[in-house]
Amino acid sequence: MDTLFSMWASKKPNYNKIYQDTLFKKLAFKMTGTEENKEMSGKLFVTNYELYIYAFFLGYYAKDKVPLQKDDEKINFSHEIKNWGKRGKSLDRKNYTIIQKYMFMALIATSDIDFIDLDNQDEKGITSAVTSLRQDMEAYANAGFIRLQDMYDENKSFLNDKVNYLNMILNFMPLPEE
Repeated sequence: MDTLFSMWASKKPNYNKIYQDTLFKKLAFKMTGTEENKEMSGKLFVTNYELYIYAFFLGYYAKDKVPLQKDDEKINFSHEIKNWGKRGKSLDRKNYTIIQKYMFMALIATSDIDFIDLDNQDEKGITSAVTSLRQDMEAYANAGFIRLQDMYDENKSFLNDKVNYLNMILNFMPLPEE
């Protein structure tokens, strides 16, 4: 039987299509870009899923989940989580396995899943848990996209500065104790 991680990693998370033109086309180099092509195109993210990962962590660190609604037009990049960061033809591409694991751990840490009970569940119960993790992932990412869209609407050049992406995450990080 597959592990919970491998079942989750085989999913293709959705996002609201409204962000396709406003965020993805402006900030991410579509498909298999290289670092050099990204810089030539003026994009800050080499692939769409890199932007998705950033939006996920932005929502996660803000402790903000906004679930996709039934009437939202949902799309994905037709790319399973486990394939994010696969090297393929791009030799400068990094392997994203560790980022996938961090995302999974973040979802597990904040989920309402009863893992003791899950151990006794049949396939349907396990599939339900995987769906719950995917939906939580989408909700964190959606919250991040909302924040990014708000920043873009407020100041179109704000998202052109790489430092602002770091600052947005740091604004939600707990301060170290002295």
